[in-house]
Amino acid sequence: MIYLHGPFDSSTNRALFYNTKWWDLYYRFLVLEPSHEIGDELRKNLHTEQREFFIDSAFIHDREFELVSEPGYHIIPTNLMGLQSTIAEAIKNNPYNKYYIFDTANLEPYNIFDNIDYIRSNPNCIFYTTLRIVEPNKLFDFGFILRKFIANRIVLQHYQCNDSFKNTKKTYRLDLSVRNFPQKDERVELLKVLQNYQKDNINLRVNDYYVNRMEQLYEFATKYNNADKLDQYKNEFKLLDRLKQNLAPTTTLVAGQQEHIGAMKLIDVTFSSDIQIMFESNQNGLYRLSEKEWCNITEKTIDNLLIGKPFIICSKVAYDFLIQFGFETYETELGIDYHEIWENHDFIVRNLTKNIIRISEMEQDEYDVMLDKCSIAAETNRQKCLDYIEENSILDNIINDYKINFK
Repeated sequence: MIYLHGPFDSSTNRALFYNTKWWDLYYRFLVLEPSHEIGDELRKNLHTEQREFFIDSAFIHDREFELVSEPGYHIIPTNLMGLQSTIAEAIKNNPYNKYYIFDTANLEPYNIFDNIDYIRSNPNCIFYTTLRIVEPNKLFDFGFILRKFIANRIVLQHYQCNDSFKNTKKTYRLDLSVRNFPQKDERVELLKVLQNYQKDNINLRVNDYYVNRMEQLYEFATKYNNADKLDQYKNEFKLLDRLKQNLAPTTTLVAGQQEHIGAMKLIDVTFSSDIQIMFESNQNGLYRLSEKEWCNITEKTIDNLLIGKPFIICSKVAYDFLIQFGFETYETELGIDYHEIWENHDFIVRNLTKNIIRISEMEQDEYDVMLDKCSIAAETNRQKCLDYIEENSILDNIINDYKINFK
């Protein structure tokens, strides 16, 4: 049997069932189940159809994870919830069992596996990730990633608002937005360099989340004379006044909440300029030392691809991903030689700065021609994402594999 564990309406299940032969029925359940208008009689009919759905689709739904040790294949769309030892024991007892685990596709680097050491190398556990460098039991399916993070609303606004972006007149040519600055030396260095140029057509923006955190930490560590913390983050504390030059404050009512995705990012960052100066989460220094450990792709790249916004690539992990999956990198349109950018690690910021300032100082006619070419490439990238979203064979592949091993 094939078991589908956890909540039926999870974002992972939405991503798995989308554009399959079961989608129309699944969509009906998603829409009608929370409806109070349906009434008791029709709700009974709906639940009958749900039961018939599972019979016809060959899945057994186990919302509470009570059947996770049963012989067969198991689809686990949510957090493992401390199940790894149970899964390891079940595989030992039933060597044909397979577990398809999807919560590891969560925009994080390879250290997501640190807490699941019992099963992370078990060939009977298939993990879906956002790591572009795959292993036999660790897979990267970009279509699934897009569907999942649209379904859980992390990239939904950027997926939906392509036309609004194209029709909005931008205030700036370029923007650099910094949120997480502790131990992110390159983006802070580039921000400081661009501050010195004082270009009116470059939007420099610092989200206040980490600034507030570091400021409060400094005051608290000073109050209790915690020398270790004062020394550990001394460089970050020194940066606070400089970062505040471009601080974008939010109300204290949302203090401690990470408002860096969704609608606020769309309005405050994406719509502010024609071209984004884009850093991925992982630093170039870490990626250069161990590509596999730090090869995850996040919403920072995905947002721009989905909405069709051109960008200057500041992280080699993003560049390598774009090349591998056939996306436009804008190097021809923007006149940027990325081989030169990555050639010498010590000069990455200097070479990026050279290109950013060149674009900011272009004559308007030349800039408009360049931007038109970028817009064509951006639309190509968006369409490629839309194609990836529609390509979905995960459940069919699981069923086919099950039939081979349990025939």
